[in-house]
Formats: sequence, structure tokens, C-alpha cells
Amino acid sequence: MAQNTPTAPTRSHWDSWWRPLSERMLLIPEAVGITILLLISTQTGQITLLGLGIGLLTGWMALRIGLLYFTQKLLETGRMTAAERCGRIAHRLYPWSADALALRGVIALSIGEYDQAAVLLRNSLALYPHAAATQTALCGALLMVGRLAAARMAAQAAIVLDPQRAVAYLYLAEIEQIEGRSALEVEDTLRRGLTVAQSNDDQAALRCALAGLLISQGRMAETALVLAGIESLIAGCSLAAQHRLRGRYGELLIAQGQIERAREYLQKTSMQTPTNGRRSAAWEVG
Repeated sequence: MAQNTPTAPTRSHWDSWWRPLSERMLLIPEAVGITILLLISTQTGQITLLGLGIGLLTGWMALRIGLLYFTQKLLETGRMTAAERCGRIAHRLYPWSADALALRGVIALSIGEYDQAAVLLRNSLALYPHAAATQTALCGALLMVGRLAAARMAAQAAIVLDPQRAVAYLYLAEIEQIEGRSALEVEDTLRRGLTVAQSNDDQAALRCALAGLLISQGRMAETALVLAGIESLIAGCSLAAQHRLRGRYGELLIAQGQIERAREYLQKTSMQTPTNGRRSAAWEVG
């Protein structure tokens, strides 16, 4: 036993140095190839052939990154079919792309394919485990299939990676509600999320969740304060998020007894709403 102990620090040091580097190399492998070609060119002087190779790698990288960018934009605007196609092409160009796997996982989560989403997101994290947004999306997928313990671990991992990851608090609050935690604990989790929420999408989602909790406790005055200005906040959200949030806000108005106002609000916004069957959060990747 004693003979094995000296090797442990060496292995740990090697892992701490090599693993992060290899993970980053997998994100943009073309950059590694370009660097190697540049080093070779300085030693051999074969400028023409190596320049051609560098040009091809650069074009390939631009194509792949462009596809990832367009997939993200299509996802944000709720065009799920086009986003899925674009994401598949990006994934085929480079099957070990953590970004492509994460985007495809979020798309699957958005259209209700929760088991497939969990598989894709886990595969992405296996390649690059430091992505807080991917951990958050995995939490959402696991939550939808009822795997609460795993979902909690994913949310907590996301917060460790990025303490500003507000949606992770939203998911934690939902897990706590399902587990039967006290309303005060759930409220505290939601308010912690609100303190770090930065985007309109995150703020609107957390405020709607908190308002629903307050209504269930009969705290109507506090509910009104939480929902103050929520309509303009929702209007500033991403297009994909607006559909879900508008519906949720309409439900909250009805719960407050403002049925006519809810009807007017939903009628006013229905023509602006993308119909893509989206069922889950629109802010997992970012």
C-alpha cells in the first residue's frame, strides 16, 4: 500500500494540467491543426502546401462555427425544426463537438423529447464538463422525467460553475416543491435566483414562479409587487420565451381573479406568439 502512495500526486498533477487543455482542444480542434501546420511551415518552408492546408482548416472552422451560431439564433427565435436540422449538420461536421451536442440537447428539451435531451446533454458534458448552461439544461431534462436527485445534482453543479446561473435556482425551487419542502424554503430559493438574474428571460420566469407561490399562500399584496412591470419585461424576452411566459402570466392573472384582464392580455399578445409547441424553458443555452 505504501509503495503506491508516491504516484498519486503525480497522476493528479498530470490530470489537472492535461485534462483542461484536452477539453479545450476538443472545442476547436481546427485551431490545433492550424497551429501544428504553422509550426511545420517554420521548419520546412513548404509555404504553398501548408498555406492551402491552413486555408482549408480555417474554412472548415468558419463553416462549423457559423452553423453553431445559426442554430443558436434559430433556437432563440423558436424555429425548432430549422434549428434541429442546422444542429444535426454541425454535429456531423464534428461529432465530438460539445457545443453541437448541447444545442441539440436543448432543442430536444424544448420540443418535449426529454430522454433524448438528457442523453445528448450528458454526452456534451462528458466532452466539456465545465459548461454551466449545459448542466442547467440537463437539470431541466432530468426534472421532466422525474429524476429529482440527479436533477438537483445538475442544478447544484451549474451554480458551482456559474453562481449567476439564475435558472438553476428556478429548477431547484421546482424540485423543492415536488419534494414537499416548506413554502419558505422554496421562496428563499426563488429570491436567491432573482438576486442574480440578469436577462429578461430569467427575471420574468423567476418572478412568475415566485408570484405563483405567493398566490398559493394568499399573499396578494406581495404578488402585485412581484408582478409590477412584468408585461413589459416579458415583451423584452427572447421570442421563444415569450409564448411560455405570456401563458403563465395569463394563468397568474386568472388566479388573482382578473379574468377579463387575462383574456384581454392573451388576445392582445396571441398574434405575436410563435407556435412551435415549446414546453420548457427558453434560456438553457447562453
